Amino acid sequence: MRFRSRRRAAKRFWAHHARTEARIRHSAAELPLFGRTGWPGRRMTGYWAFAEDGALVTAGLAHGDPGGTTTPELFVFTTRREPAQLVNDLRLGHSLPLGRFEGTMAAGPLKATQRLNLPGSEATGEITIVVDATPRVFRLWDDEEWWQAAHQLSRAHAIVLDGRLLAPADVVLGRVHDIEPYLDGHRAWIRARHRE
Repeated sequence: MRFRSRRRAAKRFWAHHARTEARIRHSAAELPLFGRTGWPGRRMTGYWAFAEDGALVTAGLAHGDPGGTTTPELFVFTTRREPAQLVNDLRLGHSLPLGRFEGTMAAGPLKATQRLNLPGSEATGEITIVVDATPRVFRLWDDEEWWQAAHQLSRAHAIVLDGRLLAPADVVLGRVHDIEPYLDGHRAWIRARHRE
């Protein structure tokens, strides 16, 4: 009986996951997406946030195995939010116990009543990162383990990076036009994690 119950739960999970993938696939063209060029490891969809009217606010692509301790990770967000607010949310997430992101990036942006400004929340410097063959100046927040970088790419959206175990100067971003390899990677990561 327990086996049948597990199979039903897995079937419900994958049905929900298919609906989530369909929403990501449908909204992927609403924001320009960027990934790290030449990334040798796992690539997958990350955190996606929608406004109450259904418009895509933040789209994230993940590079690496979330939660690993010895391998590089890089999360690339395109957002309509104020980039410093997203950076603050990421930094706060890293500072909380069990605050790391499980598979689909963060648990979501903090509500205004939860938002805190961390000590040292001002950018520590600047870094030039190539985005679609054009050098761009990013504000940089560099901590002991994680670093964040943000650039206002246009009036409508910004790029925010969240990385560890790789140098910000080594990041080169390219436009992602096909979301399918990232969806496939996320699905494969879930299956490997749950040994399906």
